[in-house]
Amino acid sequence: MFDNMVDDRNLPIESSPTKLIIPVELRWVAHEILKSQLRSDTASNAVNALNQVGLDVVVTKYITGTDDWFLTSDPSQHRCLVYWRQEPMTDHTMDFDTGNMKSKMTYRLSRGASDWRNVVGSAG
Repeated sequence: MFDNMVDDRNLPIESSPTKLIIPVELRWVAHEILKSQLRSDTASNAVNALNQVGLDVVVTKYITGTDDWFLTSDPSQHRCLVYWRQEPMTDHTMDFDTGNMKSKMTYRLSRGASDWRNVVGSAG
């Protein structure tokens, strides 16, 4: 899918995946597929071509599907953005009644994608 991506003018986009984002349930499967020298699905000692791709595996608890996965390109090529609206600010004070220290932190951010290209995923 990365090789066939085009822009708004139907021109090819030069990009390649660099990160595989998976849930914690797929951690060992991804390691077996991407890091082993030989293919795990055959007994013929075939070379594992996926070992040479060089994907970084990112394991996250925030993907809720146990078999969902995503491929992304280098962050300079996709438009998944996070904007700090307000930098984190902390405040501390003593509670007069209990003598306990109270702390709070406030911040604001927004996130989103301004371009879907260079992100590919599957819902299982």
